[in-house]
Amino acid sequence: MIAARNQEKLEKAVADIQSLPTPGAKVISVSTDLTQAESIDRVVSTTLAQFGQIDILINNAGSARAGSFLELDDDAFLDAWNLKLLGYIRLVRAVVPYQKNRRDGRIINIIGGAGRTPRPSFLPGGTTNAALLNFTQGGRIMSIRLVYSQ
Repeated sequence: MIAARNQEKLEKAVADIQSLPTPGAKVISVSTDLTQAESIDRVVSTTLAQFGQIDILINNAGSARAGSFLELDDDAFLDAWNLKLLGYIRLVRAVVPYQKNRRDGRIINIIGGAGRTPRPSFLPGGTTNAALLNFTQGGRIMSIRLVYSQ
């Protein structure tokens, strides 16, 4: 399952994956905007309907706008936080109960280097990535607790 906003890129990704030598592999896509909370339910329910379970969630959202801090408005920060930070959090929150019930699953959050090495021209992305690093580290601790508390 691949989810993204751009239908054309989704179709190309599906075609590229289907061209690999993996007989019987099934690939589906959903064109959706993960900044919208209701989109998360659609992605998860479609995945479960097609595959019956979610083994791995890989969060890999787009980038944030760059520019001079004094020239960027609040929307630059809100867009980055909505797509990456809240998008990742919402997907993790939606998938974890299914993985917990199965007592199996993995979550991988792809996070840019600006979370550790801030750049003055990329503060919306850098602050988002720093928050995602914190969220992911906290999630590792949570997952250890989930495993040992079962």
